[in-house]
Amino acid sequence: MKDGPTFFWPLLVFSFFCAAMGGIQYFEKPITTQELFKNTNNTIEIRGNVSIYDKSRGSKKIRIVGQRGESYYFDCLVYVDLCSRTDPEEQLLSSTAVKIANDLYWPKNAIFLHRKISTAESELIYELYLERDAGFYKLWLALAAALAGFAFWFRNRPLLGE
Repeated sequence: MKDGPTFFWPLLVFSFFCAAMGGIQYFEKPITTQELFKNTNNTIEIRGNVSIYDKSRGSKKIRIVGQRGESYYFDCLVYVDLCSRTDPEEQLLSSTAVKIANDLYWPKNAIFLHRKISTAESELIYELYLERDAGFYKLWLALAAALAGFAFWFRNRPLLGE
């Protein structure tokens, strides 16, 4: 095999990195629904005012500011209608929630805007949340395959200026 352009080697290295990231995310086990809702160790009572928080990646989170000024965040899957509002008013939320990440909580049950989310409904929404986030490893693996194929295909091709 003859030596091709050297700037495609970084593409190969990056594609292996992408494949590793996809593999790590594939084998990483999220908290299952049964573990989350049966375990009471990380359960807390949250009561506070609700607002919408725009994260840097364009995704929105529900932010609850507690009575002592502490912040709690819920995923927008919990209250889709609240996140889609253009003029959200600050309302009071009362919830029993479980910590699922550093800054993310999941409600076991909640009362907000005269609507109650039961534990069964919250379990179903959590399963949707897991399905949405579990497929992200496919992006890394597809990117790795595309970059590796691109690098190998162009390896034996002359540069445009040659």
